[in-house]
Amino acid sequence: MYKNCALIEGRKKTQYQFTYLAQVGGAYGLAEFTSTRYEKHEIDVSKFTKEQLAHLEKNKRKFDMQAEYERLSDMDLENWENVRVARPDGLEESLQNNTTKP
Repeated sequence: MYKNCALIEGRKKTQYQFTYLAQVGGAYGLAEFTSTRYEKHEIDVSKFTKEQLAHLEKNKRKFDMQAEYERLSDMDLENWENVRVARPDGLEESLQNNTTKP
């Protein structure tokens, strides 16, 4: 009788140990997979051809703090008009369907 109790207790301990090791191992594995994913994404995003870089450099506007200040100070902020942007098609119906009635 005591032999069976000891065997069951040993299995419970092993069961808890396996669960704990699986959680720790899963967290470590998940961290490795996500870091690999983001590293690959950075590499894919940062690839530019020479033509693309030349096009970006050609269209780049020179930034001058004084010129930017002058451009913003010339704006008439006292008489501006708030213009609402039109919503995309189909958004109006979905907003009406999602409203809850009190």
